[in-house]
Amino acid sequence: MRTLTPRLPVQEGRPFPRYRFGPFEFDPRAGELRKYGTRIRVRHQPLGILHMLLETPGEVVLRDEIRRRLWPHKTAGEFDHSINVSIQSLRQVLADSAENPRYIETLPRRGYRFIEAVEVVPVEEQTRRVLELKARPVPVPPAPRESLRRMWIGMAAIIVLLAGLAWRLGLGKGHAPARNWTLPLGAVGNAIVSPDGTAVVYRNSNGLFFRRPDSLAETQLKLTGRAIDAPAWSPDGTQLAVQTMDALVRLAVPSGASSVICPTIGPTRGLSWGADGDIAFAATERGVNGLFLVRAAGGSPRRLAVPGLKNGEFFQPQFLPGGNEILFAWVADGDEQASLYLAHIEDGKVSEAPRFLRKNPTAGQFSPAGGGMLLYAQDDVLYAQKIDLQAGQLIGEPRRIIDPVFTRTSSRQAQFSVSGNGVLAWRAGKSAFSQLTWFDRQGRILGTAGPLLQINRVRLSSDDRQILIERAGGRQTGVVEAHGSGYLDLPGIAQALWLPHSSRILFRHTADLSRVVQRPVQGGEETTLGRLPEKGRLQDVSPDGKVVLFAWAWEVHAVPLDGEGEPRPAEPVIPLRETVFASRFSPDGKWIVYGSRGTPENEVYVVPFPARGLRTQISSGGGADPVWRGDGKEILYRKGNEIYSVRVDTKDGEIHAAPAQSLFRVSVPDDLFGSSEPLAVTRDGSPILFAQSADPSDPKITYVMTAWDSLLEPR
Repeated sequence: MRTLTPRLPVQEGRPFPRYRFGPFEFDPRAGELRKYGTRIRVRHQPLGILHMLLETPGEVVLRDEIRRRLWPHKTAGEFDHSINVSIQSLRQVLADSAENPRYIETLPRRGYRFIEAVEVVPVEEQTRRVLELKARPVPVPPAPRESLRRMWIGMAAIIVLLAGLAWRLGLGKGHAPARNWTLPLGAVGNAIVSPDGTAVVYRNSNGLFFRRPDSLAETQLKLTGRAIDAPAWSPDGTQLAVQTMDALVRLAVPSGASSVICPTIGPTRGLSWGADGDIAFAATERGVNGLFLVRAAGGSPRRLAVPGLKNGEFFQPQFLPGGNEILFAWVADGDEQASLYLAHIEDGKVSEAPRFLRKNPTAGQFSPAGGGMLLYAQDDVLYAQKIDLQAGQLIGEPRRIIDPVFTRTSSRQAQFSVSGNGVLAWRAGKSAFSQLTWFDRQGRILGTAGPLLQINRVRLSSDDRQILIERAGGRQTGVVEAHGSGYLDLPGIAQALWLPHSSRILFRHTADLSRVVQRPVQGGEETTLGRLPEKGRLQDVSPDGKVVLFAWAWEVHAVPLDGEGEPRPAEPVIPLRETVFASRFSPDGKWIVYGSRGTPENEVYVVPFPARGLRTQISSGGGADPVWRGDGKEILYRKGNEIYSVRVDTKDGEIHAAPAQSLFRVSVPDDLFGSSEPLAVTRDGSPILFAQSADPSDPKITYVMTAWDSLLEPR
């Protein structure tokens, strides 16, 4: 079978050098663009534009020049559409941005300029490399499996139709794909690859989607409710386990009905479907964190006791082939790093202490490649290291595989996925850092505060002079001057809140989360104000400092601060069973505003307190991260990347809300999650503080590589 390769326009009498820039190398004669040596699938016209830009780096290439060379017969309207689409496609492949370009600068209505340093590969070096390749023995790829022969045929047709879009998965029995190809899927988020490497699923705000890498079409899966965790494939690749707000469900793919496996017991942090029909997941049940097993056919979840691991949280379990070994991450209370463990399961139990593998910010994944490898991301780089399953330990040195890979420290998840036969999907991008940014009410930036950090929650002091910052999944706290650049770490402190009208803070110790204490923010004598269950989260403190809002198992409770006594049970303050986050007292203490995760949209509501009453919806068409202005006259919230304002009046025990008004747009960090609170506002409503993305130009493109394990071969 012959593959058609796109060729660029030939220029008589001119040489065809190769060009290197950043991690890329471009061969214009072959029409190939490679990243870190791996070929990337790109259409003919974007490659033609890239060729013209690389011929004269630093100089302007006029739009009219591009038209004469690449689209000589198109009308002006047709050309404008074609070049805009091609430039957008090229930027997507290069992970570039028009607003903050690294490679391609746009000169409006004139043309484009390549601004990155370009290295021209001499013809002599190319000739030497060709001679070296000819001298090597040509490897004969193993015969592909029958299940993938049909895919070869289908992919060949797509290659022809799309002018050289290449996706070859020639899998040999017991081997990885014979050739290593990489193609971009676009900005689709975290893609989970199927066990046989022939499909991926991913979720976004619009739902859950199925796609084959050899196709541009995506299929939305018919799911009742919203997926709230990354799905897990069944071992045969025909079904998915999906966690929704109401239940863990089993869903046939790419089309089919869903059925309930078990009701939701709490927020999950990773799912895995084992070969013996068990599904493992990490979850919080009524405030208690643990690992759970449930039969995929349906049943009641059972807690998986893990000897020796107490006072911590589990994340991202993964069954190894065979279903008797499980890999997971565990974070001890007060520890910034996760510990990666391997445990043996027999008769639904862990019979002995798990085997420690390594410390890492995020969880790892197992691949059978090379006899067994642990893949993990560190400092935005994906590594692979040999693992001895029998001894339960890592051996040898780690190998650098991909750079960069996006990670979410809050969920301890590096966004990559591997199949059992050498296919790797990953979301490219650097760890999401935020910059505390001050805006006026028209969205003009007034200044910044503090260094770049991974920020979960911000709280302004009552005098608007200091900012409490919660970061690293809620396990680290610090304070920043509202208009300064410094940062003071507050070690051992979690879930800190400002006490009203003072410079004192209310918080929990990471070493003893049951105690709620107060002290001056800079340090000093501590006073215990009360006790609470260890699992849960302080949300807010009342204006008189006597009551805290405490989130526990998706419910919010109002708990009096009355000293050293045992925590007292209290009825939830929200009248309906909802997934509640970011609850805040009104300045007079008579109302509570909160965000609620819903279907299809999250919304913002207000309920009276301490009196009970019906909720009043504040947002319209979606809303999150609500905050009450200090004078009580306004509620601000975020909808997508826009900040909204709602004027409120709370006279005579009733709340009256005006229609929501959009104020301005912000750059939202990619690692925001449900309990994040990135928004704050001064007492008079201006300026407004938001912890926005420090790198909004990073599009975080998702890629698929067909034979990642070929990178392990000796060089």
